[in-house]
Amino acid sequence: MADVQPWGLAPAHRLLTALRRLQAGWRSRWGLTGLLAALLLAPLAPAGAATYTNASTPFRWINPSGHTKVGYATTPYKFTGGSGTGCGTTPPRLDDTISDLIPIGFSFVFGTTTYTSLRVQTNGRLQFGNATCGYGTGSIGPPQTYPLGYPESTLDNTMRVFGADLDPTNLVDVPNYPSSSDKTPCTNISSCYVSVATVGTAPMRQFVVTWYNVPEWVAAGNTSGSFTVQVVLNEDGSFVYQYHTIVHGGTGTGQVGWQLDSSDYTVLSFGAASEPGNGTAIKFYVAAAILADYRFEEGAWAIGVAGQVRDSSGNGWHGTAMGSVSSSGSGYVCRGARIAANSEGGNVYGIDTGLPMDGSSTNLLGTGVVMMWVKLDDAWSGAGARNAQLMDASTVSGEWFQVTKRSDGTVRFTVTDSLGTVYNVTTSAFSYAAGTWQHVAVSWSFNGSPGTDQDYISIAINGGTPTVNTLTSDGTLATSLGNLFIGDNPLGVSASGHSVNSASGLIDAVKVLNYIPSDAQFLALKNATHACDTYTIDHLELRHGSWSGVGCSVDTLTVLACADTSFPCSNPYTKGLTASFTTSGGSVTWVPAADATVIIPWGGSSATKQLYVTPGTVTLGATASPSASAATRCNGAGSSCLWTSNTSGLLVNAPTVIGGQTAAVTVRAVSSVDATTCTSVASTSNSLRLWANGVSPSSFAGTSTSAGVTVGGPPKAGASAGSVSLTLPQTQPGSSNLSGLSYDSTAQTSLYLLHMDTGSFTLSARMDTTTPVQTLTGSATVTVLPVGLAVVTPAAMAANASSQSACTSSGSACATAAGASP
Repeated sequence: MADVQPWGLAPAHRLLTALRRLQAGWRSRWGLTGLLAALLLAPLAPAGAATYTNASTPFRWINPSGHTKVGYATTPYKFTGGSGTGCGTTPPRLDDTISDLIPIGFSFVFGTTTYTSLRVQTNGRLQFGNATCGYGTGSIGPPQTYPLGYPESTLDNTMRVFGADLDPTNLVDVPNYPSSSDKTPCTNISSCYVSVATVGTAPMRQFVVTWYNVPEWVAAGNTSGSFTVQVVLNEDGSFVYQYHTIVHGGTGTGQVGWQLDSSDYTVLSFGAASEPGNGTAIKFYVAAAILADYRFEEGAWAIGVAGQVRDSSGNGWHGTAMGSVSSSGSGYVCRGARIAANSEGGNVYGIDTGLPMDGSSTNLLGTGVVMMWVKLDDAWSGAGARNAQLMDASTVSGEWFQVTKRSDGTVRFTVTDSLGTVYNVTTSAFSYAAGTWQHVAVSWSFNGSPGTDQDYISIAINGGTPTVNTLTSDGTLATSLGNLFIGDNPLGVSASGHSVNSASGLIDAVKVLNYIPSDAQFLALKNATHACDTYTIDHLELRHGSWSGVGCSVDTLTVLACADTSFPCSNPYTKGLTASFTTSGGSVTWVPAADATVIIPWGGSSATKQLYVTPGTVTLGATASPSASAATRCNGAGSSCLWTSNTSGLLVNAPTVIGGQTAAVTVRAVSSVDATTCTSVASTSNSLRLWANGVSPSSFAGTSTSAGVTVGGPPKAGASAGSVSLTLPQTQPGSSNLSGLSYDSTAQTSLYLLHMDTGSFTLSARMDTTTPVQTLTGSATVTVLPVGLAVVTPAAMAANASSQSACTSSGSACATAAGASP
């Protein structure tokens, strides 16, 4: 008896299906402009009315040979459909039947509902909370028709990997099936089956359902073809249809898609001659409204430090400023990224967004858009025009993702698909002047849709009609692609018509999407503005331990940004800035030479700058960008910013000290040969004046006893590691207080410190010699770290089971049980 459904497909259903087929293939400004896009897509809602976006994805077949088979009498799961279930057949015939509930192995969110189990329907469906079974063939035809096509009110919360009349009935369970003269190729469950498995580890587990070598029911006495296909449910809520091998035995048009309800679904319809290609895959995912949004609002970036360039989308794709790149107050919306000129392939001047083009969580290999505002330093064409690399994600030569504004005024976009074919699209020439803002957007769609010329790449300039290259590919973007770079070429080689030059200019408002927007969505994103960030900088503080040094020795100055009037600053500013140092009345050599700036990066509040000061005095200062509202302050004597540089002095070199442990400090007596060269002094003294002042905290704690050990108090010093007994005063003593020192041929000696606390302090030293008569001074900041950290369990918590039990409920109950105050 043929499993033919006794009713046909209603005309209304055919109309809705046709509309959805059109929706699946629509192109707005990014391909073929159409009224349907405007009708079906709500503004600023990714992927229109449908919850999931579909795109081609790399084929990564999961070997099902060891997975659990689902059949007629299999355990622990089997196909149970039969009388009263609405199925077309009764096991052991598995033509149109459905399984019992099968655990997924993790919580899977489909739509807005979380499921832990599902049913497998033999005709290519996964069903969540839905036991609808039905027939697999409506009419034999030709062409053969398949009932229950999406949208279908009885198939809410289902997925369809391929909507044909698949039939895994095997000859062991039903001999001579479907007829003795035309037996099914499905000989046994080892070579022809449906299987399930949960693989991987949290939070990246996958539930895999495979139809392996399953033929299709074509007529009462005929099964034909072979389907080896797979559905993979990812723990992140996305799902993938994989097509290993399809030989479509029937003549009908099979649907691929999913349905949450009759108004929220996707259909990709394939005729008998246009199945998904072998070795291809389609991914369905919830598109992010904006996957990544780089506004460049940070006041300054530390070059090469990950996470400095912030992603405002909330998705956490923070980037890294590379090479000569800086935050600028002259962006298109507010601030922007200033990319310096660079034509060397070995250097990168740009933004590594940290956004992986090949990442499973970004879903960019199939479909996406990158848009930005650019203000190039050179004209787009004509005299002085140059090639400028705007975007790049290539990591392997020949496997491209590059966007270049060329010297002839055109913009070129080149990609390589995962099958190795190179595609490009080039705009007409533009003649925009140097220093003018222009909007550049590129899009790509390798979408898994049936038919030819359904894929494309395109470029749109200033929101105008895009330049489009329609194409047919069974692949995705090249899987070797790396992070998206803005403003330069990270690989150092380029595709034909592209460049290794940096952008050389300003870039702002970079947005990345993993879906194709409608016209309205695109224009809204292009024209979007936002409130500019505020940079509340009250003042800068310059800090040094002594505000003095030796002219020939490099010294280190600390600059701190403060958000209020507190001094010393207790409320630091952390949004990033560039400090520019000033001098008055003396001579300073900055390190690096001629660079009197330092960056306090986003997230930090201070930075250091090295300098040489020619013997004499100089007043130091600093300005901030973004600007500070009050004058710079210093922690010199009386809040002075006056630096005293001596011809001779002591170079004190203190390592990081561990609290409670003795550490060596070197002291060298030197005099200046020239601005940056020191020589050892000929005469030294075996004694020093030593004293110490607290920095953080500003004073030393009093002493106390802990476990029989005295802790706290000022640091101590000694001439040897075994004689550290001198308690250092907090003011300069009137005479030498540490003796017994010996110096080597470089006029260097060692002394030893011990501090029974943590924090930082300034160690100051003075040497007085008689032949010749001279006074040498020097200082260093000493940092003291704890020897370690320990977790101590209160006795009441460890005493009995009831107190431990209380600590599993609430903090107050735990504290009460432990005998502590909440």
